[in-house]
Amino acid sequence: MIHEKKGGLKEAVKTVTTARKDRPLITSTLKGYTLQLLLQLTKRGFLEKKGNQWAATPEADVLIADIGKPEGSLLRRYCTPARCSSISVSVKLSVLLLCLIGYLTGGSFSLLAAAVILLLDTSITLHPLYVSEKSDRSRWSTKLLLAFLSAALLGLTIPGMITPLPLSRNWISLGFLLFVSILTLAITQFQLVAPSKKKKKFRFAYYIFVAGMMFALLVRGTISPLPVPDSGLTFTVSLLTSSLFFLLFLYQKMTGRAFTAFSLIYLSQSSLRFIIILLITAAAALLSYSGIYHLDYLSLVATGVVLYSSIFRILNIAESRNNRRNPIELWLEGQAKSARKHFFFIWVHNLLKEQPAAKSEILAEHARNYERKKAGLHKNVHVFLDRDGFLAEHLDLYLSNLLFDRKIIIEKDRFTVPVDKKRN
Repeated sequence: MIHEKKGGLKEAVKTVTTARKDRPLITSTLKGYTLQLLLQLTKRGFLEKKGNQWAATPEADVLIADIGKPEGSLLRRYCTPARCSSISVSVKLSVLLLCLIGYLTGGSFSLLAAAVILLLDTSITLHPLYVSEKSDRSRWSTKLLLAFLSAALLGLTIPGMITPLPLSRNWISLGFLLFVSILTLAITQFQLVAPSKKKKKFRFAYYIFVAGMMFALLVRGTISPLPVPDSGLTFTVSLLTSSLFFLLFLYQKMTGRAFTAFSLIYLSQSSLRFIIILLITAAAALLSYSGIYHLDYLSLVATGVVLYSSIFRILNIAESRNNRRNPIELWLEGQAKSARKHFFFIWVHNLLKEQPAAKSEILAEHARNYERKKAGLHKNVHVFLDRDGFLAEHLDLYLSNLLFDRKIIIEKDRFTVPVDKKRN
């Protein structure tokens, strides 16, 4: 705006508001942020002040040429947290459908394992988390269903261990789905904290019994593995779905960076994990095409181990917690720690874009926002990000990296982002 004609603070605020769209500021007011930006541009000779008006200098033409054109309106329109969340769910459901179709037509255990992990992850995202306070006695129908599923799994395990022939892949797939169904029902339909020591011991023994049956089937199948019916289809589906997740990862990370949104940074790290899982699926398909089938079986083993370790972690949190917070929320808080190092790096950079700050001022702003307050993870889940002094320990490293990359400079004992590096 000022590049084209003279303008005052009011016009500049309107321009910055239009440029930033709905992106929130971390600590500054919009008016204060705009005024500071005008002062920095004036100090560097890109603007000159005449009364209450600012006008661009010839040097501003060089700056604008270096920065380039602003982002297209289409990109800015779709890079919003709400739209990103909706697209993330849509992509996950689409990938889940592709994995299931790929498994049903191609017969790959790796695609089945990826579909199960993705289904559980999406369920946590979509379903409100709760801890059942109802008595186990009111869950007789669920107990009956669990007894039926357990008997079915036992009915698969005993003949599977006795037969001298290689186990059918459908036999093992059915056993794995029974195993996942049993664990999912048990963890969601009953109290996480056992009402008595006797029930706690019985629950532990039951989980071990179910896991023993499943892993016995998998070991038996791995000893005499059968080929994947359609390795080419499995490889194609794996590459296609990993490509979709890679695009989703870039989109989530870009939007999370623009809006300083922890939930989107967390989702981007989750997408990165799914990329690795699907690439392993592609590798299993290639090995199967070469006559090596063991990795396809081992993917089910790895999925079972991850699922089991997560469930026991949740149960341990429920047993040991000294507060009334949801145990699954506390478990997710632990899972979220893998994304916080990326988030805090982005947060520090965006904070310094708004205003110069010394190290002590960065830590003070962080304390106000994250030491005693929760950050949103999902719609119904909020977690503490830093109650162990993580940022205080890593801030020097973050600032050193930003200085090395020339994304920030030091002026008057404060860190700040150069004007030519700022984008509204």
